[in-house]
Amino acid sequence: MIEVKHVWKKYNPGMKNEVVALKDISLNIERGEFVFISGPSGCGKSTLMHIIGCLDNPTRGEVYMDDVKVSSLNDGELSKIRRDKIGFVFQAFNLIPSLNAMENVMLPMILVATNKEELRNQAKTLLEAVGLGHRLKHKPNQLSGGEQQRVTIARAMLNDPEVILADEPTGELDSKTGEGILKLLKKVNKERGTTVVAVSHNMLTKKYCDRHLKLKDGKIVR
Repeated sequence: MIEVKHVWKKYNPGMKNEVVALKDISLNIERGEFVFISGPSGCGKSTLMHIIGCLDNPTRGEVYMDDVKVSSLNDGELSKIRRDKIGFVFQAFNLIPSLNAMENVMLPMILVATNKEELRNQAKTLLEAVGLGHRLKHKPNQLSGGEQQRVTIARAMLNDPEVILADEPTGELDSKTGEGILKLLKKVNKERGTTVVAVSHNMLTKKYCDRHLKLKDGKIVR
């Protein structure tokens, strides 16, 4: 489903403060896989995630999704790929404080949805699926960290994405709550056939993944 071919990422290329974040990365991710990417801080994990998720472009190399060369698309085309194919789960949750759980889930599709009532029903169904059917009207400050992360997973599932990209999804959570989030991602992976790519320091993720890749100094070392 995803192919990364000889990708390099440099920040401030050619300058004294040049930073090489990724060095000749190549990998394939199959449809329906749960891939775990680990490594120390600063090794390039999040940079790789952003490039796979069409949030950033490589300095050199190619990225394909469903045989489409996304690394050569323009901003509008990349936005459509992100909207139609990818769900994002971030460590910081990125929920809007003034919106309740249901409104936060609906937000990414609210401008393009033709049937708002159907969208509302979708959001309700997804929140029920992640165990938050009793928290639909609660705002983020009324939810625990684990509940907020469940809202972000429901939001990521709203467009029925082909792939969910999770960047440190357990980073702000205690170990028990973090494992609950990993179980939920695995459930989405198995029951919906959604490809999941998770970048994390949490080695418990190995228990739930199909494949574990390790990054060090911008390279895949395992």
